[in-house]
Amino acid sequence: MTEKEIIKYIDVGANFYVSMFGRAEHMEVVDNGFYTYVKPKAGEYGITFIYDIRIGELPAERQKILIDEIKSLNMPVWLDLLAEDELYRLVYGNAKVHGQTALSDEDEVYLAMLPEEKPLYHTGSTKIVQVQSAGEFAVWAKIANDILAGGKPDMHPVYHYPLCEKGLMQCYVLYDGNTPVSVASIMNNDGIASLEL
Repeated sequence: MTEKEIIKYIDVGANFYVSMFGRAEHMEVVDNGFYTYVKPKAGEYGITFIYDIRIGELPAERQKILIDEIKSLNMPVWLDLLAEDELYRLVYGNAKVHGQTALSDEDEVYLAMLPEEKPLYHTGSTKIVQVQSAGEFAVWAKIANDILAGGKPDMHPVYHYPLCEKGLMQCYVLYDGNTPVSVASIMNNDGIASLEL
């Protein structure tokens, strides 16, 4: 698999991941044909995000209008890792950095692992439990929200649980003794899995 193919899978996975937030009953997904965003329904709390921006082939003047529209929504933007340099500049207001190796605290890291690279598991004194109930999911959601969202309920402890029941998300809690200390999940996009830590 080439580097570009791996990055494309990361982009597909990221778009799928963001769309998962919008599949809960208190959220909505809006796709206007040029970009997609998730947001909570009126009176609800949840993550907001613009993603799957598909304007690269449009004339420059139309791109500018849509970028202004995107900015007016005042939401975080996920732009594909393979986005063209000019689109990156229009969205973020600065040049795309190529070949960056030093990461800041604000950077996210994306990795791809092929099946033959799967590591052996170390069990030690800890145990990993797959979420099987609404109560276990509430524990998972609290830890995920505390770690990833500063305590804000981006993953709703009730409304996002049906994603587990439908098999779209497999959630795991790491326990040290009886204390839950970390979480992970696997997002299942028709057999293409994305591990989220």
